[in-house]
Amino acid sequence: MPSQFPQWLINIGKFAVKWLKKLWRSFKFLLGLLRKAIAKTITFFRNRPTVFCAFLLLFLFGGIAISSLVNVPHPFEVSLIVKELSFDTQKPNQLLLKDLYEIPEFAIEGKQTFTLQGQFSNENIPELDRLDRLEIELDNEQSLWKIAPTDSNNPSDITIDELRLNHFTTVEGLNYNPFNNNRLAFSLQPVRQNESDRPNAIDLYLGTQPLILTLEGYQLKNLNLPPEINSSDPLELIFTPNISEIQLDLPETASFAIALPDLKQVDSTNWLWGNLIVKNTQFYILERTASETTDARYRSTIVEGKIRMAQQELTLENQQFFLSDPPGIEKITSIQIQENGLEVRASGTTHQIKIGLDPDFPISSIQSNWIARHFPREIVIAIISFCTGMTASLLTWLVQNIFKTSQP
Repeated sequence: MPSQFPQWLINIGKFAVKWLKKLWRSFKFLLGLLRKAIAKTITFFRNRPTVFCAFLLLFLFGGIAISSLVNVPHPFEVSLIVKELSFDTQKPNQLLLKDLYEIPEFAIEGKQTFTLQGQFSNENIPELDRLDRLEIELDNEQSLWKIAPTDSNNPSDITIDELRLNHFTTVEGLNYNPFNNNRLAFSLQPVRQNESDRPNAIDLYLGTQPLILTLEGYQLKNLNLPPEINSSDPLELIFTPNISEIQLDLPETASFAIALPDLKQVDSTNWLWGNLIVKNTQFYILERTASETTDARYRSTIVEGKIRMAQQELTLENQQFFLSDPPGIEKITSIQIQENGLEVRASGTTHQIKIGLDPDFPISSIQSNWIARHFPREIVIAIISFCTGMTASLLTWLVQNIFKTSQP
């Protein structure tokens, strides 16, 4: 019967069988050598139990000494005073602001659509007097609306009941400036993964007192403006709310500027709620020139602070950089407004932390190892010193004794 396979395939099969036989013979030869080596090693240590114990101790002490050189992830905590910080949220429906009251002035910049209900007036737009609601569309990223009490001598009723953040929102440039109208400012940059994601939202209490409402880059959907009114110019209205509580969804980028009351006369402890699950926390800003995008530099926003990790502590001074390996800061425990900036307390996990005035040339660092995760720093130093000394002594002893036993 003629062959069912072509000759070239038969030749390849013969060649493969030939090489497999050679490979098997080589494997059997190496296996034999390994067996002989193991047998000789067992015989060697059986005749020299002291050397065997010395080798075991060498592996033990040497392993402990080497483990001190291998960085492992370790929890850390920081307490900083910063001028500005940025971070990305990693959990949906997180609370950023809570019960921020007696706000002298409140402004949001960015695309928005919302409705205000109440009484409106402007001497150049008499039609406003007949409206009890105003449908406002801010149609570009530079659009802005701002409210402030008409009587600045009395305490303001304007209150942020709460501001909640969606998953994957970047809080950019959160800062407090006591020299600029005692102002808290930041930008929210949401990244919605799908249409079902809940947008960022803010609950406002406007009170019942008359307010100055300022609009820039706006469209009034339920009002035809007189020809002499240009919607590209700022418009100022007197607005007396009928419904004091409003909720605004913020699906687009929104920048906040919030003038704060005198911190000495109010309790600001819980305004910035904290307890935020985050990543990519930054205590620096990137500065660029207007003409050359290649001319860039990083500037630290840290005023002072402390870092604790693995029973060690580092002190940060003004404008020093905080550098950590991923994942870095994972939770911002609290943010408090202080006279010289924002007090931030945070925690996370990292292999090592570095600090310095130049991010490319840090001058101090903290790193952790397996031993440091389980023992205090003083005991770690003692263990490493002891194991290193024992390793050196055992190596010396083994070299001397093995050399002696190998002589005829």
